[in-house]
Amino acid sequence: MCYAYAYPSFVGDLCLVADETALLSVSYADGLVLDFSGTLPDSAVIRETARQLDAYFAGRLKRFELPLGIAGDGFTADVWRELMEIPYGAVRTYGDIAARMGHPGAARAVGSACRKNPFAIIVPCHRAVSVARGAYSGYAGGVDKKIMLLDFEKAHA
Repeated sequence: MCYAYAYPSFVGDLCLVADETALLSVSYADGLVLDFSGTLPDSAVIRETARQLDAYFAGRLKRFELPLGIAGDGFTADVWRELMEIPYGAVRTYGDIAARMGHPGAARAVGSACRKNPFAIIVPCHRAVSVARGAYSGYAGGVDKKIMLLDFEKAHA
């Protein structure tokens, strides 16, 4: 069984999707019509995700600990795991991430994996930037949301 929940946040509405055992996605709900009745579905995974998001947006949670249903090729999933190692409030370039993974020439592939990330905020691709000078580009929720999240984290780091 799959469960969905509309989670309102200061960076926009999020759509949380889970099955019985894992979080399947957290995406920006831009353009979706969602039910914000406030009733959590009967899903331990959704309830825990909402609880951790509440703590994150209150500035109390720095790292998410959730069961993720990661579906991606090996390299892509490895990039997502590496993104979770970027400290709260910090940024890394795609090239930095590729080098840490032992693939120093794979910056573009890291950027591609970031674009495929189905776990907005949870897997913090907002902490990844395209070039060494720190250009803010290419975020699923839009660059404005990326900047809002980075500013928020810097203020609470």
